Amino acid sequence: MTLQAYLDKLTPITVTDKLFFVQYLSMMLKAGMSLAPALASIIAQTKNRHFQSILSDIRDAIEHGTSFARALESHERHFGALFVNMVRIGELSGTLEHVLSELYTQMKKEHEMRGKVRGALVYPTIVIIAMITIGAGVMIFIVPKMTAMFNEFKATLPLPTRILMKTSAFMIDHGFLMALATILVIGGFIFAIRRPRGKQIWHTILLHMPIIGPIVIKINIARLTRTLGTLLSTAVPIADALTITGTVVTNIHYKQLLATCADSVKRGSALGTIFPEMPKLIPPTLAQMVMVGEQTGSLDTMLKEIAIFYENEVEQIMSTLPSLIEPLLMLILGVGVGSLAVAIIMPMYSLAQQI
Repeated sequence: MTLQAYLDKLTPITVTDKLFFVQYLSMMLKAGMSLAPALASIIAQTKNRHFQSILSDIRDAIEHGTSFARALESHERHFGALFVNMVRIGELSGTLEHVLSELYTQMKKEHEMRGKVRGALVYPTIVIIAMITIGAGVMIFIVPKMTAMFNEFKATLPLPTRILMKTSAFMIDHGFLMALATILVIGGFIFAIRRPRGKQIWHTILLHMPIIGPIVIKINIARLTRTLGTLLSTAVPIADALTITGTVVTNIHYKQLLATCADSVKRGSALGTIFPEMPKLIPPTLAQMVMVGEQTGSLDTMLKEIAIFYENEVEQIMSTLPSLIEPLLMLILGVGVGSLAVAIIMPMYSLAQQI
C-alpha cells in the first residue's frame, strides 16, 4: 500500500458524503439507470478518496454478480446496519429507489438533530473552558506576585486570602501531578463508561439528571420512532425492524427495551401492549398513539408523525438551552470572580490600617 493510499484510508467518511451518495443514487435509479453505471457516475463526482475507494469496491462486486446489499455488508462499519438492511429489503421487494429516498430522509433528519445538539453545546463548552483557563492563569501568574507583596509587609492575612495563596502555591508546586491526575481521571471515566456495567450505570444517571434526562429521552424517542417508522414503511417485518432500530438508539436502556419488544413481538404480542409497561422510557401518550397506529394499520405513518413531534421538541430545547445555561454559568463566574476579589481586597484594607 502506498503512503497516499494509507493516508486516504485515514480520511473519515462524513454524513455529508453518504447523504450525497444516497440522494444521487436514488435520483439516477428513478431516471432509469442501472446500478453499476449509477455508482460509476457517483464515484467520478466523489471528492473523498477513501469513500471513492469503498464505492469502487461495491461497484466491482456488483459487476461480478453480487447483490448491492451483500456488497455493502463488507463495508457495514461505514454504512451501518440500518443502511444495509434497508437496501436488502429494497432489493428483495423491487422498491430500491423508494427505500433510498426513505433512507435519505432518515439520515438527513438524524444529521440535522445531531447538528442542533452539538450547536447548543458549543457556547457553554467555550465559556467553561475559558473560565478554567483564565482561573488557572490567575492562580499561576498573578496570585504569586501578590503573595510576594503581602509577605513583604508580614501582615496577618484574612482566611480567604490564605486559602487563595495556599491553592496557588499548590498548583505551582504540583501542577504536573494535577494535570496527570486530571488526564487519568478523564481517561478512567471514558474507559469505565465503555464497559458494559459502567455504560449501564452512566446511561441510568443521564436519564435521571434534572435537565439532561428529558433531553436524552426525547432524542432517543425521536431516533426510535423515525427509524422504526422508516423501516416499517419499507415492508421490514416489525420484529426485525425493532432489532435494527436497537442499533441506532444510543442509550443502553432503549437498546434493551427494543430487544425485549422484538422478543415479545416474535411471541405474538402487539407493540401497543408492550410500550405501556415501560412508562419511564416510553411516555403514556406515545404508547397510546402506537396502539392506535397498530389498530388502524397505519403504524409507520403514526411513528413518523411522532418522530416529527419529538424532533421539533429537541430543536426547541436545543435553541433555548444556551439561554437556560447562561444564568448558571454567569452565577458560577460571579461567585468565582467575587471570591477572588474578596480574597485580594480584604488584605488591602488590613495593610492600609497598619500604615
